[in-house]
Amino acid sequence: MKKQRCVYITGGSSGIGHSLAKQYAYAGDNVVLIARDQAKLDAAVRDCKACANNALQGIAGVSIDVSDIDNLPTRVTAVIEEHGEPDILILCAGIAGNKTFLQMSSSEFDTLIAVNFTASREMARCILPAMLKKRRGKIVFMSSMSGLMGVYGYSGYCASKYAITGFAQALQQELYDTGVNAIIVCPTEVATPMIAAETDTVLPQTRLLKDLAGTLPPDRAAGIIIKGIDKNRDIVLTGFVPRLFDFSHRVFPGLFRTITRLIIGYASRKPQDIKRV
Repeated sequence: MKKQRCVYITGGSSGIGHSLAKQYAYAGDNVVLIARDQAKLDAAVRDCKACANNALQGIAGVSIDVSDIDNLPTRVTAVIEEHGEPDILILCAGIAGNKTFLQMSSSEFDTLIAVNFTASREMARCILPAMLKKRRGKIVFMSSMSGLMGVYGYSGYCASKYAITGFAQALQQELYDTGVNAIIVCPTEVATPMIAAETDTVLPQTRLLKDLAGTLPPDRAAGIIIKGIDKNRDIVLTGFVPRLFDFSHRVFPGLFRTITRLIIGYASRKPQDIKRV
């Protein structure tokens, strides 16, 4: 019989985090969703309970601003006292920002780093000591294909996701032989509310590059991610196309840059003709 796990998910009220929460609830696990908006959390909890394996599962939503790092340790301690220590921590909270470097203000850039990287780093700091003491646990960092390669119009977003990737890779080495795993997830674009909010303002160069990689439904992405987590993969890529992009970028960097330059040049010359596929 499969052991029931306790899963904490930041950004659990929408997008990938919401889909992950539903699938863990369906699998019979206890799930704690963490996000800022209590109304969205309440709706997500109802969705998870509707998917739950049995009525005795613990499914809760806790309103925390994970970017408030000064108060985060106290808030997380209170959650642990009420709901127990997590066996799996999945760090999905994040924001996007599609502007070129000079279009983006310093404040906007810093906010991307604070929400996407610093909040995940400090959430991991709150949870990791207990996992090390038990010599088991998994911390899952939600990076992106934009954390493996640069994308036009995502200078701030890429910086935040590269920070996650580099930090988590170093942490993986620090966790050798501890029983605790750090897992990096690098999905291609997923059809989340965050991405939908960009629809009317996305730069044509960004849109064309992302269309080539494709867009996944959240539930499909969540299923792939959970399989990767279960297998303790160091890095999880969500399908053949992301793996192809990653391989080409690493093995044939000159060719990859040339193709990317041609795509950006085309999108820049005829922005009115670039439509979402």
